[in-house]
Amino acid sequence: MRKKMLALLLLASVALGINLMLSGTALADPPPSPAKQNAAANKATVDITINDAGGMSVGGVNLQSLGVLPLDQQVVNVARNLRDAHLVVNNDQVTLDTQGTEVVKILWTPTSRQTVANLATAYGVALSPDLLNRIEGWISSSNIDVTARFANEASKPLDLDVSRLILVDISSNGQLAVETAPLAAGIDPTALQFIQRGGNQATACWNKGTLIAKVNGAELPTITLNPDGVNMVTKALNLPVDSGAETAVLNSRLGVDVSLPGGSHSANATCS
Repeated sequence: MRKKMLALLLLASVALGINLMLSGTALADPPPSPAKQNAAANKATVDITINDAGGMSVGGVNLQSLGVLPLDQQVVNVARNLRDAHLVVNNDQVTLDTQGTEVVKILWTPTSRQTVANLATAYGVALSPDLLNRIEGWISSSNIDVTARFANEASKPLDLDVSRLILVDISSNGQLAVETAPLAAGIDPTALQFIQRGGNQATACWNKGTLIAKVNGAELPTITLNPDGVNMVTKALNLPVDSGAETAVLNSRLGVDVSLPGGSHSANATCS
């Protein structure tokens, strides 16, 4: 009886070993865990509404209260017919949909972006290596979600969390450039000379109600706003600021790195 039991155990062990070897699991490593996706360092969610009268609300702010003229009725009619448009820029992918139906998807890999840059150069559009590097940096670290819709209501508050400092350059003649791209705007030379007395490089970081600034690397006093106090002042002065928009601004994060003639941008500086 014992011999039969031993034989059966031996056969069972052999069968189990053969089965494990054939299935490839005898000495196999455990399946790898899914790769962790790094959260975007720069995120922006923007809601835009257009009403019957052509008024626009962006991020909870009524633009007419700031002196912006209403949109032309032809634009309003287009918005009414489309009802909504939703644009998402997420790393290598851009999607656009309307009324919940995808309209277009663009996949722009680093290789394809370089091809577009080469074509732009061939057609006379100068894209410096610094500009291309900045563009690549923003694309690889950002998630931008913009919704434009026809609605007779205020837009949702802005959700802005940008840790990457926005580069602003001011040339000797007052010409302004943002992220190395020149703007059709400038600073008066007299005002520029006055600004340069304080230094030629500065950073400012607005981080959830706290302003941290430096001039030529030296720290300025840190300023923190109390939401309750800000709300009280806003009501006392009867300012045209929606409470939701006010909260969104106080909860936002955004920073700039300003360089004047003779100055240089801070290396790897972030708003954190």
